[in-house]
Amino acid sequence: MRFTTLITAAAIGFFAAGANAATVTFDLQGSDRGNYDSLPSSFSMTQGSLTGNFDAKSFSKVSGRNGKITSGTVVDGRIGRYYGGAGVLNSRGDGSHTVDGNGWDDFIQISFTQSVLIKSISFGYYDAWDYFRILTDASGDGAIGVGDSYSAAYQLFNHNPFTGFAGLRTNVFAVASFGNKDSWKLKSVTVEYDDPNGGVVPLPAAGWLMLGALGGLGALRRRKKA
Repeated sequence: MRFTTLITAAAIGFFAAGANAATVTFDLQGSDRGNYDSLPSSFSMTQGSLTGNFDAKSFSKVSGRNGKITSGTVVDGRIGRYYGGAGVLNSRGDGSHTVDGNGWDDFIQISFTQSVLIKSISFGYYDAWDYFRILTDASGDGAIGVGDSYSAAYQLFNHNPFTGFAGLRTNVFAVASFGNKDSWKLKSVTVEYDDPNGGVVPLPAAGWLMLGALGGLGALRRRKKA
C-alpha cells in the first residue's frame, strides 16, 4: 500500500514538473521597407505569455580576450524584418540591412520578460563565408556590452539552425557579427519557458510506462482483495 502510494506521488510529480513548460518560436521574417530614419530601433513579439524584445545594436569599436569583451562602445541602430529575417542598419550611411561586420560590428540583442531556455536560432540570406557569435550577459546588468561573454565564431553554412546552446538559460543574449565579410539575417529564435497559464507539453514515453505500471498494480490489488 505504502509502495503504491509512493509511486503514485512520484508519477504525479513527474507529470506536474513538465505541465507548465512551453516551447515557442519567434519568426522574425517580414516585409519592412524604408531607410535608417524610418525603421524602429527595436520591436517586440509575444508568443503565449512570453514577450521577446529584439533590439538593433552595434559595436563601433570592440576588443576581447579569452571569450570576454574587454572594451567597446555600443551604438543603437535600426532594425527591420525582411524576407530572410531581421537585419540591422547602424547608421544613415549603412547601405545593407543585414547583421554584418562591415565597419561597425552589428548584433541583435534579444530580451525576454522571463528567464528562458534557448533551444535554437536560424538564419537567412547568408553564404559559405558568413560566421556568427553568441553573446551572453555575463555581467548580469541586463544588456550586452563590456564585461560580457562571446562564443567562438560559428560558420553559418554548417550551423543553420544552430542548437549548440548547451542548456543556456537566460533572459537576455545576442547574436553578433564580428567579421568584416559576414552578412546575414536572423530568421527565428526558439525557446522554452515556464508558462504561468499552464501550457501543457506531451508526457514523455517514460511517463506513459509509469502510468501503465500503476494501472497494473491497481489491477493486482483488486484481484488480491477479491
